[in-house]
Amino acid sequence: MSNAPLDENGREAIICVSSTDGSTIVPIKGNPTNHTLDILDDTTGSDNGNGNAELDENGRSAWIALSSAGNGKIIEVYADASTGKLLTNSN
Repeated sequence: MSNAPLDENGREAIICVSSTDGSTIVPIKGNPTNHTLDILDDTTGSDNGNGNAELDENGRSAWIALSSAGNGKIIEVYADASTGKLLTNSN
């Protein structure tokens, strides 16, 4: 299991869970030149989550979001484990 990388002030970087299994912690990567998130757009996947934020070994929470379905459900935000890219769907 990975842990959230920390800055010199002890603040954690973004972590999500793997789209493959819904539980492996994935540190999210960013572009150092223009300070933007690395993403994979128009992605699809399966619901591998359990509705609760996964924690890294230090108890830091992976990203969660409110479902866009309007049902009030909390969902886990997925990332690609091999690239560290956040999965998005801008459609």
